[in-house]
Amino acid sequence: GFYATYDYAGDGWGVAWGGGVSHQFAFNPTAGGNDGRSTFSQTGLNISIGHFGIGAVGEYFGEGGRDNDFYVLGGGLSYGVDAWTVGLQGSHGFYNGEGFGSDANAGGSRKLNRIIATGSYALGPGVTLDAEAGYTWFHDSGDAATDDTDSYHAFDVQIGSALTF
Repeated sequence: GFYATYDYAGDGWGVAWGGGVSHQFAFNPTAGGNDGRSTFSQTGLNISIGHFGIGAVGEYFGEGGRDNDFYVLGGGLSYGVDAWTVGLQGSHGFYNGEGFGSDANAGGSRKLNRIIATGSYALGPGVTLDAEAGYTWFHDSGDAATDDTDSYHAFDVQIGSALTF
């Protein structure tokens, strides 16, 4: 495996990047199994300009065997001024489903999407209050999938705090 990072802070702007890859060379055939050589890679980029931030991430998993790979892509924006920071982010995951362990619904694929609005407020030194509202939708097109049981939509609200010292 290999991973590299780069971070630069300029006058009022900055960039941070990371990326890597891991490869499994061995092939261990198992009767009736779905295994083989595997490659995993990921990258992320964040850019800040003044009070604004923008970022994107991606991951790809080429799990050994046939029809057994997946990827996740995401991105977000933020704006911070004084003690406040607000943001909007989203992600899309695609999971090709031939052999994810004890998968009761083999074949097909799964898609998971999520949108989140976030906010945080620095109450004082080392104390931050965080909140988010998110919406998730999922669809499973596996061999035994039905629209009634293998897809869903969800809305959530969360509040939390962080203490650092």
